[in-house]
Amino acid sequence: MIGGGLLGRITAPLRVERDELIDSPHLSAVDLDQSFSDIRRINKLLGGIAVIRRELDPLLEAAQTMTMLDLGTGTADIPLAMIRRSRSRGKRLQAVGLDSNATIAHIAKREAIGDPDLRLVTGEAGQLPFPEKSFDLVTCSLTFHHFSDSLAVSALREMHRVARRAVIVNDLQRGYLPACLIWVVTRLTLMHPLTCHDGPLSVMRSRTLSEYRDLGSRAGFPNAQVRSHPFWRAALVVIKEPE
Repeated sequence: MIGGGLLGRITAPLRVERDELIDSPHLSAVDLDQSFSDIRRINKLLGGIAVIRRELDPLLEAAQTMTMLDLGTGTADIPLAMIRRSRSRGKRLQAVGLDSNATIAHIAKREAIGDPDLRLVTGEAGQLPFPEKSFDLVTCSLTFHHFSDSLAVSALREMHRVARRAVIVNDLQRGYLPACLIWVVTRLTLMHPLTCHDGPLSVMRSRTLSEYRDLGSRAGFPNAQVRSHPFWRAALVVIKEPE
């Protein structure tokens, strides 16, 4: 069985819990800006935006106007992509991007170029500053691998609390092969040293599909759907029953 013995160790190495450089509170705004520029490129080229698009498209078809909260939004490239995609299809998506880092939120405001359908706020994923059912959709992309299991469970519960329709977590799948791939990509494309260091580490801090399912169960959502996407991406999806 994959996950046990020698084969399990080859395909699913032990999770690394060492902090990434981008988690440091002492990084300069210049380093953060350059690293997030790399992250935007990676999201475009290696499926970060595509996962959310595939998971959200069926939900966005159901209404002319919807609202979305994006946790750990970084420079908000993913909610911006979904806002513009909805607009191109004659629909409207209004999004709030939340990040705990005020410097990153400032960079995001610049990247948003004053888009009227995106608002940026600071806050913590484990204690969201919104009342119940504030948003139709709540997403979180490439942030859960920064969380301990206990914080990930708390964040899932908070996401579910403020969502009316669905919760979507978009992250990486741990493995030696994707870690090697991102090691090569970041260096061949001359990305910032911060990105070169953190890219493979992000993969090794992420979870397997079964571990994502376990997080869903621990958060109280045993029927959460966990799906694999290209480029070793994973989506954990909780659809809320209409009341």
